[in-house]
Amino acid sequence: MNDNLQLNALTIGTYIFQNENNQISWRVILEAFGFEHLLETNVRLIRSQNFGDDDYLDNIVKIIYDAMKENYENSLKMVKYILINYTDSSENEIEKIINSDSEIFNIDSSEELFEDISSPGNEEEIFEKAFISYSTENKSIAHTIKEILEDFGINGFLAHEDIEMSQEWQDTLMKELGEVNLVVAILSEDFNKSFFCIQEVGIALYNNITIIPISIDGTKPEGFLKKIQSKKVNLDKDSISINLIKASPEFMVNNVINTLEFRPTFDDSARVLNYLIPFFKNFNVNQVENFVKAAIKNDQIYKARNCKVPLNKFYNINKDKIPLNLLEEFKNIL
Repeated sequence: MNDNLQLNALTIGTYIFQNENNQISWRVILEAFGFEHLLETNVRLIRSQNFGDDDYLDNIVKIIYDAMKENYENSLKMVKYILINYTDSSENEIEKIINSDSEIFNIDSSEELFEDISSPGNEEEIFEKAFISYSTENKSIAHTIKEILEDFGINGFLAHEDIEMSQEWQDTLMKELGEVNLVVAILSEDFNKSFFCIQEVGIALYNNITIIPISIDGTKPEGFLKKIQSKKVNLDKDSISINLIKASPEFMVNNVINTLEFRPTFDDSARVLNYLIPFFKNFNVNQVENFVKAAIKNDQIYKARNCKVPLNKFYNINKDKIPLNLLEEFKNIL
């Protein structure tokens, strides 16, 4: 995290909170400056303002911090507009506030003050453990999918590998399904004939577990899975990997980004970066920051010639979302 941004947001947010002389129309202002979407992750801001809740100050600081991370120049324009229209500040005071001289406002810049506003900062939802539902006739492809999932940092559970024959199958399957947040269903003619496979996906749907169906022979979802789209995929690792990401990008992209820092070779790094290219345009600010940090830290990315194309594509699409404290360093590795 950028300590300067934290301090600036705290200084500005505190001043606005202390000097607000008319109720700020947060939704209108955020929309005018292109930040309305930040209300999705700052849902308490308007409610805490309307009801005079104790966390209103924290929510002001958080929304300003998030806006600064996303577009620093535009965030300062928004702050200036608020100060002019919703406080009695003079031009000189506004300039001092915009420059965020914390000593002027007696703001403590200790790390403790930022725990509440920064703790959600880079935390993105991920898949941690997956249950692979498959017919025993499709063991080989199930094993391949387990390897791919584990390459993305997801612990995959396979019945034929992970359950000993002496164990009670039904009890173990129920236990494992209760511990996962993803089920990958390997669709095939044999899958649709399997009582256990149908039961497994039924339990997953009942428990609101995300299900990704992978059709290996063109078989379409039936029964419980009819409402979930699926199409036949090629059985090479690259095709399966891309289809897994496409099926649930809101989670899977985070999993892949989290592995970038530890990619062991040039080719492996380039392979995974290329998986992410179709999703660059939808990266949020946290994903951009985590991607940049990994690329800067892992020499198997920044020294690899075959990583230059995806890195440059990423930069061209997301340069306005890259934190200012990382921007120059990232540009130097392109």
